[in-house]
Amino acid sequence: CTTIRKDVIPFDGVKSFAVEDETTNLISNPQFLNGMTSYSRYNWGGGGYIEVVDGIAHMHNESGTRELALTQPLTLDSTKLYTFSAKVRSANQRNIDVNVYLGRMPYRLVGRAPASGEWVTLSRTYSPDEITSSPTMHLKIPSGAYLQVDWLQLEQKPFATSFVDGSRPKGRLVIPVEDLKFDIANDDWVISYWKYPVATHNDA
Repeated sequence: CTTIRKDVIPFDGVKSFAVEDETTNLISNPQFLNGMTSYSRYNWGGGGYIEVVDGIAHMHNESGTRELALTQPLTLDSTKLYTFSAKVRSANQRNIDVNVYLGRMPYRLVGRAPASGEWVTLSRTYSPDEITSSPTMHLKIPSGAYLQVDWLQLEQKPFATSFVDGSRPKGRLVIPVEDLKFDIANDDWVISYWKYPVATHNDA
């Protein structure tokens, strides 16, 4: 996948392109377009509940007395690294720690949704000793929290890439020869570029 990024340019007057690695999102219904299809909730008897409104999952645990988790069964290769990411926001003016479980205790802290209410993307990479081959994923919040979830992503990668519903092919930036302002066969030429490493795993 290759996209124009107007938000990240080295200086005015130039264009920036994001060339991304191929990936597959292993979460089913990751944008909640089909409501709670493929998901369940677990509240340890504490009274919290989850509803989906306009493609956003609302995890209501304001009055809950125990934790609340959004769950989904998965099939993984327990010898590989996986990276989980989620776009979330706190909807009741409190900092909310988001913990995710992929088969082996304890729950791992993925990040914190700040009390300011801004949307944030949280991510964490899981090693093979933190997962199992047939886990039920739990995204857990504490009692008293109200978290909104825009999307979820789980990739068999040691780093997070941008969100995709399904799969994305490997990105490739191609400049047609006919668009160049010189004779590529006969002129002397040099290509130079600015590089902005978003994902830095084995960055070269």
